[in-house]
Amino acid sequence: MDLNLLTIARRANLGNKITKAFNNSNQRINQIEQITDKVCVSKEFDENEKLQSREFSIIGIVSVAEQLLNEVLHQVLISHPKKFGNKKFEIDELIEEGSILELFYKKANQKLLDLAYGKFDRFIKNFSDTLELTTKISIDLIEAVNEIKCTRDCLIHSEGKSSELYLSKVFIPAILTPPFR
Repeated sequence: MDLNLLTIARRANLGNKITKAFNNSNQRINQIEQITDKVCVSKEFDENEKLQSREFSIIGIVSVAEQLLNEVLHQVLISHPKKFGNKKFEIDELIEEGSILELFYKKANQKLLDLAYGKFDRFIKNFSDTLELTTKISIDLIEAVNEIKCTRDCLIHSEGKSSELYLSKVFIPAILTPPFR
């Protein structure tokens, strides 16, 4: 079976799905910013409440951005199954899922989970390669976004304090030598 015929309808609607996901994410981020701005200028909230609002904003905005990147990657993988690479699927997996398309969904979800718990630069490399981006993403931008993601993780998992996990994921300047790198 030609996979291109199997997924032609998905590819035909891919741009619309990505645009809709982007617009939805942008709207959600704008809402988070508006709420935070209202809290920060209000005299009804003390400084601790305003700080908490800013922390929640970081958590929310990073989560929305991650969801957008994951959604784009997921949609592209399902629409272009050859982007899974030279993977071979077991017949038992196909029988378990019930259809080749369901197997694609499962494999796309597995790939996203594998990338989500790894380092951000690995995710971006995979994202860039899968989408065949022709413009290189600035390392400064990747480092800045990674720092924000690590900050979000610290806020969620360790009361805003850096941990060993945080230090393993954050980019450390190259001037430091092992074991601090």
